[in-house]
Amino acid sequence: MPKQKSDPEKDNQIEKELNEIKTDIIKVVVLSIFDENGPTPKVFWPKDLDENAGLLIAMKTISLLMGDATYQNGTGTEGVNYFGILPFPDLKLNGLTYFFLIPDLDARGKALAATITVLIDETDKVFFYQNMKYLRVIIDRTAIEIQNSENLNDKIKIIDNLKDELFEFTKELKDPFSTKRQLKLVLTGLDKAGKTSFLLGIRRKYSEIIKALPTKGVERSEENIFEEQNSLISIWDLAGQKQYRERFLEQSKIYLYNIDLLFFFIDIQDVERINDALDLLRRILTSLIELEEFPPIIVCLNKFDPDLKGNEEIFKNLSELFN
Repeated sequence: MPKQKSDPEKDNQIEKELNEIKTDIIKVVVLSIFDENGPTPKVFWPKDLDENAGLLIAMKTISLLMGDATYQNGTGTEGVNYFGILPFPDLKLNGLTYFFLIPDLDARGKALAATITVLIDETDKVFFYQNMKYLRVIIDRTAIEIQNSENLNDKIKIIDNLKDELFEFTKELKDPFSTKRQLKLVLTGLDKAGKTSFLLGIRRKYSEIIKALPTKGVERSEENIFEEQNSLISIWDLAGQKQYRERFLEQSKIYLYNIDLLFFFIDIQDVERINDALDLLRRILTSLIELEEFPPIIVCLNKFDPDLKGNEEIFKNLSELFN
């Protein structure tokens, strides 16, 4: 029997589909609300989610997290919110659920109990623990948008945006289920502050420093350290040109998320842009606070050449920096 010839296009399509299956971490997203019919899955993805599965998710998340007299006294919706990780063995899923209240003057206690639940395969629950900081931020923000929404269509759009944001985030993860410790080190500052040259220096690639070109976008590299401790250091060199730094600030949830150590570089010879550098540092600090990220930060006063030792203007700039 003659051997069938391989179809490269078909093979590539099959490989693509297998990779998509492998990287589709998020399986279900549900907004549940306790309305006049009880716990109800109001908005959900995928659209063809089994009705019984949706009801199970709504009933379990609201009943387990609502507790007794959570909002019966009608004292307001602020402060009544918390996360929980719940197993759904019947569905072979694991869920990260956020319980919160939606203001409603017609409801008992002037509020409706609600949950946002993100579900993944039960075997992949390490994903929640590895990425909890990021997930808490965007789900909490989504809940606030739901509280301020006026109708069901608005809620549908908000949950759809959450789903898209989760998908975007998971695509950025190289190995979302790895138990290997990854340390994220970020280098940032204005352009020409010496970030890339610093990296080349610590790697002892001195000959490459003089021909180093400005970084565009973000340069990512990985270094193996502490092999016996199963650790890896991921270095993110963020470009300092205005268009690139605006981009990474807008997408801070990706670039400034889960940082273990941040280096901020200031070129002390670039007198005219020192205030710009400090403004960038303030914006980065604001973004980190919003993300509830509090990594150690090392501010590097760069390009302090030996011939500047007695330069009064440089020392004046240094004193202003520390004030």
